[in-house]
Amino acid sequence: MVFLSEMVRKIADEDAVLADAGPYTVAGPTVCDWTTQKTQSVTLTKTQMIVLKFTTYVSSPCTGAGRVCIDAVPIVTTGYMATVLTVVREARLVKAAGTYSITFDLAAINNGAGEEVVMTNLYVGLANFADLYSDNLSGTVVNLGAGLTSDIIAVTALTSSVARVLPVGSIKNYCLKISFCCDSADRIGNMVAAGGGDVAAKTNFRLYIDGAQVSWTTSVKDSGADPSNLTFGTGCYGTYHAIILPAAAKTLKITCVNSAAGAQTVSAYAYVTLCPWILPDSDSIEPVNLDFPVGSTFYVITEPFIANATKETNIGHERCISFGDATDYYSTETGTGILVHDYIFEAIPPSQCQLLVGGSVCCISILAVDIR
Repeated sequence: MVFLSEMVRKIADEDAVLADAGPYTVAGPTVCDWTTQKTQSVTLTKTQMIVLKFTTYVSSPCTGAGRVCIDAVPIVTTGYMATVLTVVREARLVKAAGTYSITFDLAAINNGAGEEVVMTNLYVGLANFADLYSDNLSGTVVNLGAGLTSDIIAVTALTSSVARVLPVGSIKNYCLKISFCCDSADRIGNMVAAGGGDVAAKTNFRLYIDGAQVSWTTSVKDSGADPSNLTFGTGCYGTYHAIILPAAAKTLKITCVNSAAGAQTVSAYAYVTLCPWILPDSDSIEPVNLDFPVGSTFYVITEPFIANATKETNIGHERCISFGDATDYYSTETGTGILVHDYIFEAIPPSQCQLLVGGSVCCISILAVDIR
């Protein structure tokens, strides 16, 4: 008997830097462009993932936005918010050793007496995972003329991953997440273009993966029906998610189509993470090829990461005609908190089975096998 285990979530590297319930409020009739509500310094002694999370609320009929910056560079924004809306945003990016200044900002675009823009539940944490790859990209084009198109981030090869072998088998898939902040200097009207449709009188940011334009997984613009203070709260936001094979050669490009009336100075920032153990925001991932002897006991432990959401682990394989999980999978576990799933492969070859793991904003922490 040999028991082999690997902790792929490197909890010894984790640190809860900030947990601030707030609230931070811009009360009407005050209106303002981006104004810092909270500043947090963080020092990394080695390359590490910075995890950010915050909640923003606007009352009716107030309009506003919230965002987080690192060293004055936008990382994540709520986009335009109006009419009793609450938005929770999270972001993660990898930074080299150094000291960084993180700011949580609010913009109150239209804010009458008795109204308010509020930020609560501010979090900053440090994390680390095995098999974590990353890129941070940015670009600016000055005075992009009306009706013109330009690459903001030129074609860039993303860092490649490897099919490392763990005690339970080799890595089969990686979860790719790219988050974007795009804006034009001192002007709202920025949009992440969906699939190919550009909007008139806007600056439209297009995403290309491997040379083909793709739709953003999520996207928010920075303007709405309110014509007030059109220089306040600039910055649209988008994300892109995909499951990719190890060593897959992927390229990224961001292009801006200026459909606005005049020349614009436009910028784009992209934050890329690639990891088999951080679960995708939708669907499931098959992170490893199971490869160990029949008769062994397999263990997978999943945990909350950004939030304590429901996770599900399945061992088996979808059949040619599926009658649901009960007949597709030999073993299933679901729940919140720290979820431990163990299964004895008494008669079933592990190499014939899939391990499917799902749970938005959660992660795999440990994979182990008791070899018999």
